[in-house]
Amino acid sequence: MRWRFHVLLAFVAYVNVRGAHGATDLTRQPNAYGPEVVEAVVNIIRESCLFADDRRFLRRLAYVESQDGTAPRTFQSGNYGGIWQVDEREFNETLHQPSLANKYQIIRNVMGIDWPSVTWQELRKPLYSGIAAALFTILKTGSTGVSWKSEEQGIFWSNNFHGGRPANNFTELANILDLGCRTNQQVDLVFVLDTSSSLSADDFTRSILFISQVVDGFDIAPNQTQVGVVTFSSGARVEFYLNSYSYKSSLKNAINGIRYVGGSTQTDVGINRALQQVFATVNGARPYAVKVMVVITDGQSDDSINTLHAAERAHAAGIVTFSVGVGHSIGVTELNNIATDPDCTHAYTVNTYEEIKFMKEEIQKATCIAPLFINQTYSCKLSECPPLAVITGPNGTTLETNITCGNMMVYHAVNNPYPSAAQHEVAVQTQQGSVTQHYFNYAGKTLYINMKDPTTAYSNCIATITPYTGDKTDHTIYYRCFRDGGEIPCPDLNCTEKWNFPNPCTSANLAAGLTKFPHPYQSNKFLMCDLSGKLYVVICPQGELFNADCSQCLGTGTLVSSNCNVPLPAAIGNPCTRENILAGKMFFEYPGDHHKFIHCDVWGKPWAQDCPPGQLWDQGLETCYQPSTYEPCLHHQPGQPYLYPHYCDPHQYIHCDENHQSFIQSCQLDYVFLASSQTCVIPGTYDTGNLVNTCNGATVPVVYTTTQRHYVSGGTASSGYYMP
Repeated sequence: MRWRFHVLLAFVAYVNVRGAHGATDLTRQPNAYGPEVVEAVVNIIRESCLFADDRRFLRRLAYVESQDGTAPRTFQSGNYGGIWQVDEREFNETLHQPSLANKYQIIRNVMGIDWPSVTWQELRKPLYSGIAAALFTILKTGSTGVSWKSEEQGIFWSNNFHGGRPANNFTELANILDLGCRTNQQVDLVFVLDTSSSLSADDFTRSILFISQVVDGFDIAPNQTQVGVVTFSSGARVEFYLNSYSYKSSLKNAINGIRYVGGSTQTDVGINRALQQVFATVNGARPYAVKVMVVITDGQSDDSINTLHAAERAHAAGIVTFSVGVGHSIGVTELNNIATDPDCTHAYTVNTYEEIKFMKEEIQKATCIAPLFINQTYSCKLSECPPLAVITGPNGTTLETNITCGNMMVYHAVNNPYPSAAQHEVAVQTQQGSVTQHYFNYAGKTLYINMKDPTTAYSNCIATITPYTGDKTDHTIYYRCFRDGGEIPCPDLNCTEKWNFPNPCTSANLAAGLTKFPHPYQSNKFLMCDLSGKLYVVICPQGELFNADCSQCLGTGTLVSSNCNVPLPAAIGNPCTRENILAGKMFFEYPGDHHKFIHCDVWGKPWAQDCPPGQLWDQGLETCYQPSTYEPCLHHQPGQPYLYPHYCDPHQYIHCDENHQSFIQSCQLDYVFLASSQTCVIPGTYDTGNLVNTCNGATVPVVYTTTQRHYVSGGTASSGYYMP
């Protein structure tokens, strides 16, 4: 029998929409958890200026209260405190407080939340839980604010959050949390230092101490962080350029040798000198290094208008600018004008030596995650790509990306300086062998970009990104016609398909519940029957093919197995909720059996699947993996340590939760993890049982030995990790 039916011909613009996904915001997703979600919430709260001076208390509190939401009690029935575990009494105190009126306005204007109308049950959304913790902290600390010291934060936590728990519980957990970062491998850091008469000799000494302590947190080398200094008073002087010193010892000697001059305060001249001479390639500035400038002054320049214009030129050049106020008569308005927006996270004041000690960590952290502004092609190893930023043109900007192997996710945002899997406005997937383009119609706005390896398997692949002014995407529509599996010339655009093929929508198939069938010629389509027997041709999403076992479209890299069509036993429960599917959560661990996992289809139905023979499921990575002899979390028992050495990198460690899941954490700055003390420590010589190494393919962990300058595998310096 010959029969015909009609299909919809899909017209696809070649590359500008390939792999593109809409906005994702897990911070508003109930029961979302994990370090990325917590970091996203803290960034929103800080960047909105709701609680910019939290002194990292919010980040620590999330880890102390629920291990970033991974603790089993976090979302237990009847517990609505969320990741920050704000109980109902604490939450109620944050409502209808006159002293918080300006905070309510920020929450309403920036986040679109009417806080007095929020209920405790809504705190299961991470952003709501974080806001509640921030408001409660602001309420309890009053005008004094949160202390810089983690010990004093622990006392505050013990006295105000739930009550009765020892302060050292907070301090011990806070100390093992990642407080530094290793994101930006190359930073050009320039200090512009006020030496005018409006600063006292003590203020100048504090400034020198501040610069010296900030520098301590970076690896100084031509291929890592470079430092330059400009001083200004009645004029400006370059103390040294970015390429003047390649070793930290000689750099610090030069810093300590800077002399107090006195005179007037020509701040604009100092900033201009840094822009024109120190940030010049002839003097060591690198095209693809993150540019950071720290202006240290009392904010009382001779010409505030010229200072504003000089700062605007720095911002337009893509230089992330911090202002640090010193002295007893600080001009806050000028400090804010100098700083990159938002002022609340880029403008600081220093009054005591104690504040210098702790504030230098804020500058170090902010510098580590400062974006690299690009206006031409940029390439990086995927594991070392810094955050990026592009100032979009008047007609928008097109970004073109490619990768040498594997694939990567590229997250974009204009309202969030730190886009990630947890929160982004646009996500684009780029695969090996294809060039992906996406047009952003954001005239004159700063577009923030984060290129990430979604699996950790492609960290050595080279990612390339090129910005173009305007819409440069390929809008050509290409038509290809096929018959019997072979390509033929397209005679016309008639959307009627004809072939000799039996209609699968039979009464027998419908009675058996069979409604989806492979397309006879094209694997990126399938046939679907409705209950009346009508036949539809369905086109799979871009980059996916129909899998007959699973009766759905799957990405080419998606795990499948022969029992994909085995429904999940009803007793286990269905994790395939609408919220999880919208959040992109399609895979879950199979209770009681690490050799299986649960796969959700797009219609919310769960399927039990087997890992390939010999492999186990890892929920953190959402993939099956070949187990090794070093699996510290797999058989973890209550009472055992929760922290273990990383299998490869001495600067990282593995955090196990109560569900045997593993999370990779990083030590602060250049510290290394010490298993015996369960903390990160400064480089030194320690017991050789503290570090293990299987990163070179060893089947048996190899013990590290450590010295002051090397981390060595098996006693051979050439195979170790160099540390300055």
